[in-house]
Amino acid sequence: MKRLRNRLESIRPDEDGEYRYEGVLTGAEDAPRGLFWGLAAFALLLVLLSGCLSTPGTTGKPFVIIPYVAELCGVCSVAMGLGKLGRDWSALRDYILDYAKALPRRCLFAFTCALCGAAGELFSVLQEKQLGVPSAVYIALRLLCALTLLLFRRRWLPIRWREQT
Repeated sequence: MKRLRNRLESIRPDEDGEYRYEGVLTGAEDAPRGLFWGLAAFALLLVLLSGCLSTPGTTGKPFVIIPYVAELCGVCSVAMGLGKLGRDWSALRDYILDYAKALPRRCLFAFTCALCGAAGELFSVLQEKQLGVPSAVYIALRLLCALTLLLFRRRWLPIRWREQT
């Protein structure tokens, strides 16, 4: 509630009655936005593709299904955070910058869920003693998604956000 109040205090009417933002603007001019959008889209595609596979673990094993659903939510959260930043990262309002600072944590959550999903499927395969092509593809997609999210996080952390004057 306090953050919402601070955000509303930064928006005030001017002489014409138009509401203007008077808070601090922060930006990052050298951030490769296209790379981040590409990585987020690729991770989302990998999650959706793995959800289309019918494997021994995805047919009723909660230790595979729950990490998959959590990872799907995590990857969608990363994409939503990028969407909140908009197109121009050179002048972000302070309450929008909170989304940028949360993206590494969101990536780490989705990364952990991807690894848990791959481990759960591997456990399911070892338990039933049948490694088929769908299971191998599912595990490979989970690991590739985890690597994509890790790359996203590694490229995001060095970005320097500077206050505009």
